[in-house]
Amino acid sequence: MVLTAAFAFNARAEERYSAFDALQQASRVVPRSAVHNVVRVEGINGHVQPKQWKITYFDESSPRDTRVVTVAKDEVLKIDQPLAILSGADEDEVMNLNDVKLDSTTVVNAVHRLCYDNKLPLYYMDAVLEKPQGGMVTPLWVCHLKNARQNEFGAIKVSAKTGKILETEGVVLSANSKLRAEKSFGASIRDTFLGIGGKIEQWFSGERTVDE
Repeated sequence: MVLTAAFAFNARAEERYSAFDALQQASRVVPRSAVHNVVRVEGINGHVQPKQWKITYFDESSPRDTRVVTVAKDEVLKIDQPLAILSGADEDEVMNLNDVKLDSTTVVNAVHRLCYDNKLPLYYMDAVLEKPQGGMVTPLWVCHLKNARQNEFGAIKVSAKTGKILETEGVVLSANSKLRAEKSFGASIRDTFLGIGGKIEQWFSGERTVDE
């Protein structure tokens, strides 16, 4: 059964804690030199809309050049500087935040609607923002679709810059439902034309807990 009641498409704004909100909060607890060096933004601990976000930075002042900040609404839960070799971030993985013009709330709501329209058994969703490969490439929103047992049955990949649905894995979407989703993305892009990178400098006026 597709989730329709507890997580309605038009959930109240106060129930949402978006990736842009999380980046703003995390920006106050990382060094200024690293705040633009976002490698990965992962929504966790939610059903459809994430309740927490784990943000990975390339940070040359940290061991393995990596700092991971986990945040929830109004709270920084954890700041990690992992030492494991495989956990290190690479400068080539850093996203151009000016290319991120879609916030998670818009993407998650549209993908939720896509699943409803296509009768997919969505109950949980993990949303991840990252580059598909190193170099000068556009970041993607990757929405991992899960059923009521939290088993992943598919994924939908959306350009964070254009809102185009670039790829699906394990699911088939009707042409009309994809067109509706991409139109909704287009409206949101116009509202946030500068992208998240254009907002970051404004956040430094807030209280910071690390040295500049």
